[in-house]
Amino acid sequence: MLYPLSHSPTNLKRTYRIGLVAYGILLLLAVVFYKERIVFLDAAFAVFHMVKDGDFAIQIYRVGDGFARLLPHLAYRFGLSLQAICLTYSVGFTLVFAVCYWVCGTWLKRPMWAVIILLMNVLFVAHSFYWPTAQVPQGIALLMVVCALFDNRPFATVSVAQRMVAAVLLLIVAFFHPLLVVCIAWMIVWFALRGQSPFCKKAVLYMVGILVAGVLVKMLFFRVPYERHSVSGLKNFIRLFPHYFDTYTNHQFLYRLFTIYYWMPVVLVLVAARYVVRRQYWLLVWYAATIMGYLFLVNTMYPNADTAAFYLEVLYLPVGVFMGLPFVFDVLPGITARYATVLVVLIVATGCWRIYDVHGLYSQRLQWQRNFLQQYGDRKMIVDTRSVDTSLLQMSWGTPYEFWLLSTMEQGRSASIIIDNRPADRQWTNEKRTHLVVNWNIFPYSELNPKYFRFADTVKGYEIGPEL
Repeated sequence: MLYPLSHSPTNLKRTYRIGLVAYGILLLLAVVFYKERIVFLDAAFAVFHMVKDGDFAIQIYRVGDGFARLLPHLAYRFGLSLQAICLTYSVGFTLVFAVCYWVCGTWLKRPMWAVIILLMNVLFVAHSFYWPTAQVPQGIALLMVVCALFDNRPFATVSVAQRMVAAVLLLIVAFFHPLLVVCIAWMIVWFALRGQSPFCKKAVLYMVGILVAGVLVKMLFFRVPYERHSVSGLKNFIRLFPHYFDTYTNHQFLYRLFTIYYWMPVVLVLVAARYVVRRQYWLLVWYAATIMGYLFLVNTMYPNADTAAFYLEVLYLPVGVFMGLPFVFDVLPGITARYATVLVVLIVATGCWRIYDVHGLYSQRLQWQRNFLQQYGDRKMIVDTRSVDTSLLQMSWGTPYEFWLLSTMEQGRSASIIIDNRPADRQWTNEKRTHLVVNWNIFPYSELNPKYFRFADTVKGYEIGPEL
């Protein structure tokens, strides 16, 4: 059943205003650390294809990527520098969250959904801030906008235009990432157990129907090997039995629970205490079991040290929804405005500091690439991963795009360097004097825009080495 808008008390409105300040800080961090965020794996890959093809470079049907790429695409269209494209790209990701936040809280006047977006961005985020291309958090933000559209409104009062906007956003979410289906399924069960829902039955059927239809269409007609591979870790439940808690990932998660993810246990206890006081034991069981079960699932699917911290953290982000909903709907309304404000300010302040504090790892990675370019940037090279610090590099597949991007921005010439697991298999590249070789393709210099691809190394082909 629907409930009155009293579920949006003064302390949520104050919290919403705190969030506006928080997004100002996050935008500043996106500007300051734009190279750490963009000269990094998928972002560098995306910039490469945006300036090579002159479009949005949408991959594997995830059209929602276009929101964050609107500003860099405009920068490209206006003929701006590669630095401007990268800077606007970094800002664009944070703007996606800030705009969704503003739409929920100011335009639709549903600050509770805005605050859930905020919590997802600051409650335990650290490393994933420097991997901004992840679709999970962007999809969650879009999903919160849809929820705000239908919040506390009879379906008949939602205009046709708003329904169409919701349908488009839900289809984008369906194509964004499989984990987003888990989020909406969790929400439906939680509201059902709670006995009060902000959505009428027709709205729930509408949202679920479109989302399920979108997922089915994607599975039947737009299947991609990448997503099939991403669930292959389920076999670890058999392989690791019964030693699940002896894995590196579980040990590392426990360490980070006290050093980075410290708000997880705090919020968990606050919500659990609320449900115990109210004697809502089924809600307590669902809440605690699903959070711990989901974290156990992720850590078992990715048990080894070779899974980067930023990647694991993105997989943890649905927990921000699992924790955020009860925190916003049940805990904050039960706290006096003063204490609620202090609590949210602490969460936001520590979240912004945490993001700033971990930048050292990514700045160090960037400096290593600068040093490498200073020494070898004028040579076409393929380097064995065994010759570099892979713990600092984290993943090597993006190196040809990263070295191209960083060298063009900072040195005025483009470098052709790949760090590869099997460089001996690329001996044929010693004949490619006028081509750029990347992981999965070869591009003639003549087909690349000279404004952004400044290659002058046409005398020799690629060489294997050196031993570092």
